Amino acid sequence: IVLEDISDRDDAIYRSIFGVESYPSHLRNPGIGGIDRSLGLARRALALAMLDEPISARQAEAWGLVWKVAPRNALDAEAEALTATLACKATKALALTKRAMRSAFAHDLREHLMFERRLQMEAVMTEDVREGVAAFQERRKPVFKGL
Repeated sequence: IVLEDISDRDDAIYRSIFGVESYPSHLRNPGIGGIDRSLGLARRALALAMLDEPISARQAEAWGLVWKVAPRNALDAEAEALTATLACKATKALALTKRAMRSAFAHDLREHLMFERRLQMEAVMTEDVREGVAAFQERRKPVFKGL
């Protein structure tokens, strides 16, 4: 989730940290992982990197660079709802999924599949897998503990 008016927020942060009025465009996106999040959007990513033209949060959402955009007055509620949803899931599995997704960008297919295999072996050893199977067999909602 990102703020709808993220460039305003970034300008305010820059002004408060450095005590200046303008936010230099060449500092607009330092080290925020923009390259790895936009691998599937190579043309747009190249244009963004080469042209140094800021885009709105809504445009980033439309291009698939961010998952969701929320207006400032709804940001806290959106973040709390997302947190509540994720907390009810098998959090260890979510962490393993995140590691697998990041690996896909960093390795070739063979290395990634081997890494994914190791993650799967780690996942099947968790208590949450046993809970998920039991809940399925008993036709009830699982109660995951992140273990």
